[in-house]
Amino acid sequence: MMRHKTIIQVIFLSISMSFLSGCKEKAISPKDDIPLFKDFIEENINKVANDPYISSTVKPDDEMYDLMLMLQRGDWSQTTWDEMDSLMKKGVENAKIIYARTKIDEIYKRSEATAILTELMRKGNPYATYWLSSKSNLCLSYLSSEHFGNKVAKGLDTSYENKYCTEEIYQKAVEGFKKLAAEGVLHAQYFLLKDKGLDKSVEKREEYIKEVIRFAEAHYYKPMMDYLYTLKKPGHRGLEFRSEKLKNFGMDLYRVASNNYYTPAIGNLMVHETNNKELFNRMKMAGGKYYF
Repeated sequence: MMRHKTIIQVIFLSISMSFLSGCKEKAISPKDDIPLFKDFIEENINKVANDPYISSTVKPDDEMYDLMLMLQRGDWSQTTWDEMDSLMKKGVENAKIIYARTKIDEIYKRSEATAILTELMRKGNPYATYWLSSKSNLCLSYLSSEHFGNKVAKGLDTSYENKYCTEEIYQKAVEGFKKLAAEGVLHAQYFLLKDKGLDKSVEKREEYIKEVIRFAEAHYYKPMMDYLYTLKKPGHRGLEFRSEKLKNFGMDLYRVASNNYYTPAIGNLMVHETNNKELFNRMKMAGGKYYF
């Protein structure tokens, strides 16, 4: 009986120790990130770019510029569709991906949209490949055999079922992004950073922040905006910063991006500074939907 009792005590102690060990694991604390951004903020908080396109993915001489400007303004008129159609006929892959992503939620357009992405995947386009992979919410929502719309689409082509949304396709996308990353494409480098889970690692937190800053210094602000999102929580008026200290810190980062005409950052600042004419004019120059 004593031996039995000892075994129970050992098992209980082991379980208790595992709980205690779990409790001692350090969690990510955003306030600890603030010193890591200190130099970056001080160097950039008062610098306003002369070029309103400095943070733009496409410039005025880019073939995608007119279409992206229309979409940024929230314009889904026939003019926008005509521009998209024109670019697709020229073989512009980014226009094809936008069209496919837009139409894949329509049951009567789903086969067409899937065929477009499949063709681009075969050509080695990692963006199209990603949208057909297991990590794509778009794929899981509309191409999976479990999707209700596919089950009731009698007489329609649903041959794409069970072909996509796989880990194998995702790994194919990763390999494609590795090639782009090696060529210096920042979007691809950020994709790989997220794929490695660097943004969720406590041990590599400083490395992750350095990467966010590196992207921002190259005027690629999407990683910084994603980072700022993690500093917020649901509130009475939507998302709000978790503390006043984090809010002041976040506003500084928004200002840096705003100084470089990054429209999402300008929009966030305008919520807090509604009478700021400089921000209003900057949004106008950047062509943001908040202005139009």
